[in-house]
Amino acid sequence: MEMPPAILIGHSMGGAIALELARQAPERVSALVAIGAGVRLPVAPAILDRIVSAPAETIATIIEHAYGRNMPPELKQLGRERMAQIDPVVLEGDFAACDRFDLMGRLDEIIQPTLVLAGAEDRMVPDRQIAALHEGLPDSELVLIEEAGHLVAFERSDEVMRSVGHFLERTASF
Repeated sequence: MEMPPAILIGHSMGGAIALELARQAPERVSALVAIGAGVRLPVAPAILDRIVSAPAETIATIIEHAYGRNMPPELKQLGRERMAQIDPVVLEGDFAACDRFDLMGRLDEIIQPTLVLAGAEDRMVPDRQIAALHEGLPDSELVLIEEAGHLVAFERSDEVMRSVGHFLERTASF
């Protein structure tokens, strides 16, 4: 039995994977939601250089940049604890893959309706990368959620769900 095209929703690296799948296999994807993603996902060299040799300090830096300014300290601490459970070599591989991701010059190959959603205070994916993704896609909508950072779905889950729901109501046929 043939599977119908999927609606893909991905955050950050997951957004990059969804975008790349839509580009490479457009018949398999009917719509996309790219959360906290950009046309590129550049990673600070200090993160790549230090995630294995100084994981605790590097994770602390990542977490400080991952959330918007109003995130409570106890939730940032929880984020540090959860990330510290991941093998630093795995984190290094994930961040290196993000750093190599680049859809510049190929966005016109992604023909599916796409919601580009990001926190207005995202310091992990630069504004210019988010804007370039939105502007380069033939059929996209941009939603920026105020007072949220890179982990917008965690910080403002109700607003994210509302935005995704409205997008799917306009674009998806179930």
